[in-house]
Amino acid sequence: MRLLTIAVLVVSGLWFGYWVVGSRGLDAGVTGWLDGLKADGAAVEWSDVAVQGFPNRFDLTISDPAIGDPSLLQWRADFFQMLTRSYAPYHLIAVWPDSQTLTSPFATLTLTNAKARASVRFRPVPSLPLDHAEVVVDQGRLTSTKGWVATFAQARFATRQRPDLANAHQLGLDIIGLTPDPTLRLAVQAAAPLPETVGHLSADVTLQPDAPLDRHAFGDVPVRLLRVDLTDIRFEWGSIGLQAEGDLSRDAVGFGEGSITVTLKDWRGLLSLLALSDSLDPVATGTLSRALEVLEGMDDTPEALEVPIRFANGRGFVAGLPLLVAPLF
Repeated sequence: MRLLTIAVLVVSGLWFGYWVVGSRGLDAGVTGWLDGLKADGAAVEWSDVAVQGFPNRFDLTISDPAIGDPSLLQWRADFFQMLTRSYAPYHLIAVWPDSQTLTSPFATLTLTNAKARASVRFRPVPSLPLDHAEVVVDQGRLTSTKGWVATFAQARFATRQRPDLANAHQLGLDIIGLTPDPTLRLAVQAAAPLPETVGHLSADVTLQPDAPLDRHAFGDVPVRLLRVDLTDIRFEWGSIGLQAEGDLSRDAVGFGEGSITVTLKDWRGLLSLLALSDSLDPVATGTLSRALEVLEGMDDTPEALEVPIRFANGRGFVAGLPLLVAPLF
């Protein structure tokens, strides 16, 4: 019995020492990383870094974090937490507060939610490559200083490593119960009155970078995106519908090249929606509208208009016209 007691005390002491060393190392490492970013000119702010959770967890809390320049784009919140079990440091839980803001020269967006968490798991090898992750936001409310409000029941984003494709990750996005601002719904010139809630908004995309997404990914040689496969992107709101699939590869300059096929339902209503949301300027809206009218006249099923888009030399061609800018990889 005495030997058992001594063994328990020794193990407890070793575990206590491990937690103290680990927590101090985590605190110093994160603080040093933030200081390094700031010294390199990155726009980052915070008021405190603390580690708690003894004995079985390392609970890291960064107070008052802010990333970015508000004159360009800045994210800010009251805190950000990264939680992990002390015996499984390759599995992280991220926690955001019930309110956070995104500021740009155009507007400030405020997201409030009932819960916002992420589960991130790395493979337990020295380089710690990302295996899979999931982010879930429940009961979200998005408010803009431009006067509009949108709500959703749940937003879910997930990524997993593709075992059949080097360095590739499959990404999924699903937003359930999205309710846009009523003024937007009533202003959209759709073929039929739009319902209060968007019926479907999802994406299934595969990204292939040129190196693994591991702890070296943000080093001196940044990871570059080589290819994007759009398996299925889908948006349905009443009479308005959009579905896209295709693939793009990085060209010598860094722009995406390849082709995407977009199927549109009530494309006039969709253009009206994009124009009202400031996604398209009036000139681009008019030019794209004329191109779609030409395609509609050539399509046997204009109620589901199929629009091929070819990307090359930094431009996106619709009906042979360079109407879009190619994505920059």
